[in-house]
Amino acid sequence: MSVAGTKAIEHPLEGIRRRQRISLGLLFAAIAILTGLAWQSVTGMVSIWLNNSAYNHGLFILPIAAYMAWERRERLAGLTLEPYWPGLVLVAGFAFAWLIARGAAIMEGEQIAYVGMLQGLMLTVLGRRIFRAQLLPILYLWLLVPTGGFLLPTLQGVATWLTTQFLQLTSIPF
Repeated sequence: MSVAGTKAIEHPLEGIRRRQRISLGLLFAAIAILTGLAWQSVTGMVSIWLNNSAYNHGLFILPIAAYMAWERRERLAGLTLEPYWPGLVLVAGFAFAWLIARGAAIMEGEQIAYVGMLQGLMLTVLGRRIFRAQLLPILYLWLLVPTGGFLLPTLQGVATWLTTQFLQLTSIPF
């Protein structure tokens, strides 16, 4: 029972939890702001996922990354959010790359830089320990970028050549 005029003593874990909630709120706000600023890059990425069957897998990357992070939640036991301010250098570097790609009208470069900025924000807000504990799902986000279109003709040529070779080996007429 507290006596009038005295301040209730806060449990140390409550202070940590409050700071963690604030940090996570700031992270989500920063991601929302970043997404708003890079809106054309993000919508271009989503448009490619929806309209090009070679990149339809992009629709599943975020849910899979979220699932992988959830599966690794036990690695977070005992870890606290400790902002890692040098992560802002990563954010700034990818922001500069985004500006250059934007100026050069290289959508793929913009999208790569966007994902890099997201990861830099996560490193900055979550800290090195949590970032390292969740490294696989965070790095998995690189698969959001629809890249490698320039390789498709070459890969199709290799696939055609391999198919022809296998058909000849098995004496199946083609």
